Amino acid sequence: MASNYLDWPERVHDAWLAFERVHGDVHEHKDALTKCRAAMKGVEAKRSKAAFEQQAYYDTSADITNTAAPEVNVEKPTTSEKVTPQKGTSEKVTFEKVTSEKVKTA
Repeated sequence: MASNYLDWPERVHDAWLAFERVHGDVHEHKDALTKCRAAMKGVEAKRSKAAFEQQAYYDTSADITNTAAPEVNVEKPTTSEKVTPQKGTSEKVTFEKVTSEKVKTA
C-alpha cells in the first residue's frame, strides 16, 4: 500500500487477500480485508473526482462547439419553367429552370 498510483488496485487487493486466505490466519485476513476496503474508498474518491473533472471539461468544450453559424431555412422551389434547346438539333430535350423566391435566415 506504499504507492498511491496503482493501475489496478483491485488486482493487488485480490492477490493479497488470496495470499492471506491460504497462508495467514483469520486475524491477518481480517486486517488485510479492512485495509483493502479503506484503500478502495480512497481510490473510488479519486476516480469520482477525475470523472467529474473530465465531465466538466467536456461540458465546457461542448459549449464552445455549440456556438456554430445560425441555421438557414430554405423553402422548396415554387416555380419552374420548361426550356427547350435551340432550333436545328435532332433530339428534343427538356430542361427545368428552378428559381427560389424566398431564403430565410434565422
